[in-house]
Amino acid sequence: QAGAAPWSWGSEQVQGSGRIVKQARQVSGFNGLSLAVPGHVELRIGDSEGVTIEADDNLLPLLETV
Repeated sequence: QAGAAPWSWGSEQVQGSGRIVKQARQVSGFNGLSLAVPGHVELRIGDSEGVTIEADDNLLPLLETV
């Protein structure tokens, strides 16, 4: 979960809105996990592949799932 602390992208800082939302994203066939911004990762092993991101609503569009 991302907090309301400012995040830096290069020379730009973005302040979280404080409105936390969840977004499910589809992934398949991945073999690694990396987090390049301040946050918390929870990995669950199961029968399906996917990513759920919980973050401030204005930060979600800035987060890439590749």
